[in-house]
Formats: sequence, C-alpha cells, structure tokens
Amino acid sequence: MAKSVQRCTFPRNSRLVRSPDFDRVYKHGQRVATKYFVLYGIQTDQDVPRLGLTVSRKIGNAVQRNRIKRIFREIFRKHAPWFVKGPIDLVINAKRSINEVSYQTLESALGQALPQLYEAPLRQQKPTNC
Repeated sequence: MAKSVQRCTFPRNSRLVRSPDFDRVYKHGQRVATKYFVLYGIQTDQDVPRLGLTVSRKIGNAVQRNRIKRIFREIFRKHAPWFVKGPIDLVINAKRSINEVSYQTLESALGQALPQLYEAPLRQQKPTNC
C-alpha cells in the first residue's frame, strides 16, 4: 500500500508576482536592510501574507539565484505563521554578500529583520494631485 505524500508547496496566492504589487511595496512599504538582503513590507487587506523575491544577475548564475530563491521560499513557507503578523506583502532583494550563506543563517537573519520591519515608523505617503 502506498503512503500518501503531503505536498509542501508554495501556493500561488502566497506569491507576489505582478509588477504593480512590487512597485506598491517599494513605494509605500517599510524597509529594513541586513547584511544579506533588503526587506520591504507593507500591510495589506489580502487573506494571506505574500512573498516576492528579486535576485539580480549580479548575485551569480541561474543556479545560484534559484538556490537563494528556493531557500527564501522555504523559510517563508515553514515560518510564516510565526514570523508574520497578519496579512503583509514582503519583498526580499538579495545582496551580493548572500552567496555561500547557509539556510540557517538566512533563516536567522529574516527572523531578526521582520520584527524591525514591524517596529519601523509608518512612512508618510505624499498626497496625489489627481
């Protein structure tokens, strides 16, 4: 008898994929810089927290960039219920120093950066003339 395997996936509704969503987080969200990445976040009215990742070609080849993205997605998937307070859109921009960093180091860095993000003062939005 075959055992049923539970699929531990990163669901589409937990991903930030559209460019306007990224732009909104960059423009109106809070920012926390660490040694390995810059974390942006903004509270939303979505049902679930969402994660967006940017890993530029400066980081390395496709294999290295995809490894970093896989690590962050796994950390977010496993720890979002404990790391994240309510629905939030997060964007992580990797820095060059992220190469050759272990899963545990990134997990710890993200765990330290998220509370700083929540404690940051709200950024004032400029009024629009439209």
